[in-house]
Amino acid sequence: MNRTIMFLLISFIGVSCNNKKELDFLTVLVDVEQDNALLLSEIVDDLQTVELELTEKSIIGNLTQQERVFVFDDYIILLDGHKNQILLFDSYGKFISSIGSKGSGPGEFTQISDITADILNKRIYVATDSKLLTYDFEGNFLREVPCLGFSKYLNYIDNQLMLITTVVGQEDNGGKYFNEAIVYKYNNEGRIEDSIGIYKNYFDKMLGIASTNKNYMTVSGEHTYLYYPVFMLDPVLRDTLYQLNKNQLHPHLRIVFSDGKTENRFIHKLYRSTRYVFSHYHNSDQMEGFVNYYSCYDTKTNKSYHQRNGYIDDLYTGERVRIRPLDMDTERFYYFHTNLNNERLGDEANPTLYIGVLKK
Repeated sequence: MNRTIMFLLISFIGVSCNNKKELDFLTVLVDVEQDNALLLSEIVDDLQTVELELTEKSIIGNLTQQERVFVFDDYIILLDGHKNQILLFDSYGKFISSIGSKGSGPGEFTQISDITADILNKRIYVATDSKLLTYDFEGNFLREVPCLGFSKYLNYIDNQLMLITTVVGQEDNGGKYFNEAIVYKYNNEGRIEDSIGIYKNYFDKMLGIASTNKNYMTVSGEHTYLYYPVFMLDPVLRDTLYQLNKNQLHPHLRIVFSDGKTENRFIHKLYRSTRYVFSHYHNSDQMEGFVNYYSCYDTKTNKSYHQRNGYIDDLYTGERVRIRPLDMDTERFYYFHTNLNNERLGDEANPTLYIGVLKK
């Protein structure tokens, strides 16, 4: 085992033991042999729909897992990664404006990596390929600072901006290559004031692997969690959800596959609400092909679900849907449904946004 990885593993185990009273460690079994479909009605307390207005300036592209959605009392903010745009709607889905513009000048962007929002001060933060931009809710450009790294992910937690950035395939002085992920904390002036290392892995040759998924940092109640996918055999972070506590990462729970296999199995998401533990992974198997699997474990009833291609929306659409935490709040979730041939909305319409609240 790599000495760096062994040191990190021992350190995390030591921290976990010292904080056993505060942070109980949970192991969740994912039974890959079952295909137990989860009906949304089994876990949902409330589910609402918002029809996002279609205008010439608010045409939403093919939404994939590159989108981000923020829902506040008066606003809905949507990052459409497919069309590289940020759209602002009111709480009823009426289009208000787009945020920012494409270009290479001050306040402009060529490619958006991620966004987050500060609802109290009405600020939208945008991570691009080379800079971190700030706008207000009217779309006015306020500030930009340099921002480096291969992939970027933003969060605004406890009145502080946090950015996860990844260095991929960097060569050190010894001729080795490494991938590294770091959480940076920014102050109100846009300067980095602290950082937290997530992982640093060394390789004999350059490896550039990244995930287009978001929701790496999540919040449940008073707790902040982090799961950052590592698409390679890694004994530290591959199957473990961490709790961020006092500027340190503490192992909180891990998922274990019933067949004991980890090769060719890549975990995209791992997060929890007060009651449920969710995971999303895919198998890279030549016989089976690329298949997405979703699992849910109910900590209250000890019941587990495992199924292909999403959960069943038995309340509205009757289709399989892929739910995601609503911004960082794991007690809520969202998904989209594409409106095809809807007579009331017209043949071409923006997707409907579904917003749910989980049972506790």
